[in-house]
Amino acid sequence: MSQQVCLVGRCKFVRFEEHADYNTMKRIGYILTEEKLSLDVCKTAILKAARHKHKRISVAKILSRLDEKAALLREIILEEKYKPAEYKVCHIIDHPSQKERLLHKPKFFPDQCIHHVIILLLHKELLKRFDPYVIASIPKRGAHYGHRALRKWLERDRTGTKYCLKCDIKKCYDNIRPPVVVAAVARFVKDKKFLRLIAKVAYSLPSLPLGNYTSGWFENLVLCPLDRALRANKYVVRYLRYVDDFIALGPNKRKLRQLIDYISGILAKLGLRLKENWQVFKVDERGIDIIGYRFYRNFILLRKRNLLSLMRCIRAYKKHPTAKLAKSLLSRIGMCKWFNSHNFWKKYCLDLNFRKMKRRAYT
Repeated sequence: MSQQVCLVGRCKFVRFEEHADYNTMKRIGYILTEEKLSLDVCKTAILKAARHKHKRISVAKILSRLDEKAALLREIILEEKYKPAEYKVCHIIDHPSQKERLLHKPKFFPDQCIHHVIILLLHKELLKRFDPYVIASIPKRGAHYGHRALRKWLERDRTGTKYCLKCDIKKCYDNIRPPVVVAAVARFVKDKKFLRLIAKVAYSLPSLPLGNYTSGWFENLVLCPLDRALRANKYVVRYLRYVDDFIALGPNKRKLRQLIDYISGILAKLGLRLKENWQVFKVDERGIDIIGYRFYRNFILLRKRNLLSLMRCIRAYKKHPTAKLAKSLLSRIGMCKWFNSHNFWKKYCLDLNFRKMKRRAYT
């Protein structure tokens, strides 16, 4: 980690270059070889794809003949026999945002297993290229990873986090096209057989499918030029992106505002657009609303819609304490340790019997 001192007007601040070294990397080849695509890799991919699905009859049949199916999966990939099956389409409501989303469910074997094989063979190279504060869809980089980082920045670096530029990409998954995905992988992969496999997955739909295991990884890879450009900009001291929402923190409001055209130009090359509701604001006057929380200098609050959802769940459980509501409440109540919840806990949670709730939920 190198330290760089920047001057903006009369304001002096220290900027820490914590990002990965993703400049001038060589393209890699020989990915889909008989040695690298071993039976163990195929077994691991099947087991990863089957996680939380063991009770499904179709998945249980595959797992009962794991060695045989791993050998078949290896043969399908090496001999290029794979043809993506049709997706099962589901309309779902995303409860926190109340948005209707179109979910595409791929067939378990071989589609989902092949998606896991792709990431198993590629994930180390992908992690080298991702910014360290790009979170979601990456192991050990969930919402709480970003929560800890943002809290630390606001507490320790007042000058570098004086102003915040908050942006959102418009319909990110729907607007990422297959050629963009293949081109992003081809920048650092030269194995033609592997690129043909990537193309089959990418061209299975006209846009990035919400439901594929590969989609989150591909989305982060496609947005790497945006992450690098903002990380390298001398007026951006701190940068964090959560899926298609991102924030850039710096000491100069005017310079952050001038970045909008620059960001729009980068996204236009990728076939994407910035939402019109971007904002630049002073962090001391209002909190940063991201990853489900509102971050202030000295305290953290839960986002309003998440708080209301938690309150409704508590009231519903107190009226009708069923096993389903007990499980729902236990999964939500853990949020209280991530924000300043003393008054909320006194008002709503002191009379809850958690031992009885756990017995009701899991027995």
